[in-house]
Amino acid sequence: SEIGEWQNAKSIFSRTIPIFTKSHDYYFLAAAYKDVGLIYEKYYINYDSALFYFNRAVELADSIGSDVLVSESLNEIGNVFTAQKHYQEALDKYGEALSFAQSASFPLGQIESLAGLGGVYYSKCDYSRSLDCYLQCRELVENYSIGIYKTVIRCALIRNYARLGRVEEMETELNRFIEDYDELQMQNAGFIDENASIYQNASNISQQYDDL
Repeated sequence: SEIGEWQNAKSIFSRTIPIFTKSHDYYFLAAAYKDVGLIYEKYYINYDSALFYFNRAVELADSIGSDVLVSESLNEIGNVFTAQKHYQEALDKYGEALSFAQSASFPLGQIESLAGLGGVYYSKCDYSRSLDCYLQCRELVENYSIGIYKTVIRCALIRNYARLGRVEEMETELNRFIEDYDELQMQNAGFIDENASIYQNASNISQQYDDL
């Protein structure tokens, strides 16, 4: 899946399903259903099939008390409903996913649920609620140092501040982009210097080896 060979991935996941079914290994069975659902959601774009697999994953994960896997699968169902513009259904699923993620103390699941809710509220032009969801996302990102969502959340905050006419806060977020960029530039320069130093050290060691 990660290298883009969706057809091969789907075939392999599908072959694991009867194996896990026979061995009653419901956690990995639920995970396999979720993985096949992701392929249908993102690559084959067959939402009916995606919903079938995600719902099956939810049923199995819930039966064994895996709140994390339930939350992940419900978030994906919310994503499918969002893509179909079934916004109320999406809100319901993201809300359920958030409850399971909170129960499991699963910050990634909470962030995905809140981001999903924020996106739906934005599409419904409810910018205040959307902003509140993304502010909660940012709090979780900062508390748990989960940098992967940082840029996406900041972009969403900027859009909402712009829609609400909160110009000063919008400019603050834009300035943070500039500060982060400058910091990354400095880090990159440091990495270049460090690589040059490592190369020189390696050359020196090689020369010493030749001398010996």
